[in-house]
Order: sequence, then C-alpha cells, then structure tokens
Amino acid sequence: MSVPIWQYILAMICCTLVLFFIHEFFRRFLKITSVLFILALLSFPWWINNLNDWFLMAKTLLMVASIIIVNFSRLGYTFKSHKFQIFRSTVPFWVIYLALIFNILLALSPDLEIGNYYNAIAGIILCITVPLPPKGWGIDSVRYKNHDLLVALLIIWCLLYVSWWMNLVYGSWPNIFSRGICLVIATLIPIIIYKSADLWLSTRAYTLVVYLLSIALYNYSIPYIDTPVRTIRKILILWGVLNIIISLTYALFWFLSGRKKILEKYTLTDDQSN
Repeated sequence: MSVPIWQYILAMICCTLVLFFIHEFFRRFLKITSVLFILALLSFPWWINNLNDWFLMAKTLLMVASIIIVNFSRLGYTFKSHKFQIFRSTVPFWVIYLALIFNILLALSPDLEIGNYYNAIAGIILCITVPLPPKGWGIDSVRYKNHDLLVALLIIWCLLYVSWWMNLVYGSWPNIFSRGICLVIATLIPIIIYKSADLWLSTRAYTLVVYLLSIALYNYSIPYIDTPVRTIRKILILWGVLNIIISLTYALFWFLSGRKKILEKYTLTDDQSN
C-alpha cells in the first residue's frame, strides 16, 4: 500500500529531528550518557534474541564499545583527576580512529557479497583519507563547553561517506532505506548549524549506535517510513561508480595539497584540548 507523500515526509522529518536531539542530549549530559552506554553493553545477551545477522551483531558491539571510549575520553577533560590522565592523552584518539576505520572496513563485507565492488573501493578510499591522530583530533572545552569530540573532517568527506553508506544500504538493506536517509540527514544538521564538519563524527557515532541498539533490543516498525524500495542493479552499480570517481578525485586533492592546509586550519589548539 502506497503512503501519501506528505505523511512520508512528515514522518521522515520527525524521525530525523528525534535523532538530532538524541545527539544533543548525549552532548550535554555526559555523565548520564556514560552510564547509559555501560548499561547498554551489559544488555548484550538480549541482542541475541533479535539479531540473527552476524554483521549487525558485530557492528552493534563495536559501536557500543567505541562510544564508551569516546565518553571516557570526554570525561577525562571533565574531571581533572590524575586517574583520568590516560584519557587526556592521544591513546583514545587512536582507538577511536581505528574503530572508525574498522567500522568502514566491516561494512565492505555486504557490498562484496552482492558484487558491489566499486562502492567497496570507495569505502577503502574513505579510510585512507581520514586524518591521522593526533593532528585534527581533540576534545573541545572552548567552543561549545560540552567537551565534544571534534575531528577535522571536510564536509566533502562527510558527504562522500553519506553517499557511500546509502549505496551500501540501497544494495543490502533496501527495506530500511528511508531509515538510512534519516540517519545521515541527522548528521548533516550540525554542519549547517555550526558551519563546520568537526562535529560530524560525534553525531554519526551517537546516532548510529542508538539506532543499532534499538533494533538489537526490539524488533519494531516505523509508520509511513518502513516502505521497502526496489533495488535496481544498474542504479546500484552506476551509483558505486560515481562514488569511486568522486572519492579518487578527493583523494588526489587530499594527498597532493589539501591535507596540510586542512590540518593547519582545523588542528585544535592547546586551549581547545585542555
């Protein structure tokens, strides 16, 4: 049964805003957030009842563990105690960086299974164009006062990630394609509000882990949104080809001239990181 377009759009807007405000809550109430995600990790036995997919199980576990590390890194700058010294070092940034790379590489598996090789290569290019810690990585205590995780990602990188990930969803999980749109639009709202992409990774991590936990704990449907789309093989492949062309162009820019300029612009000062 077809859904009236106005109901579909309204449901999509509401879903996107819920995700955005969830991230805003996690930004502002760090202590409560940290407790919630530790409890979420302890709920792992319940996930088995709802997740029969090894990919989703591994993805959810990795994301929850990554968010806990992000939270402790932020707490390290909230509490000045010597006990939190390790979380004020570069170690958490490297762990978060590796978690991001592993998340992307893990997501290559569904693409490879359906022969969507061009999009998989685009995912690899995304990995190699992420800034290496510690330059461009930091915990903010000046701009927003929430001890946010800030990462020097360009808006074009974020948009490439969005296109790559939506192509992955279109090919492997077309039944949640509209949910995927809500998830990625929610990550772009802070870019519009703050005119910077350095909060993108934080928004993506928190909103994605909330979604993964929600489907791990409860099998639900979203009215008006859960209408499967039909995967057209030609569109899938052409989309993947477009992703790899743009990704290769961006990689050339990044390694030839962009990386140095961007890191100089976005590298957090000592005042922002303390």
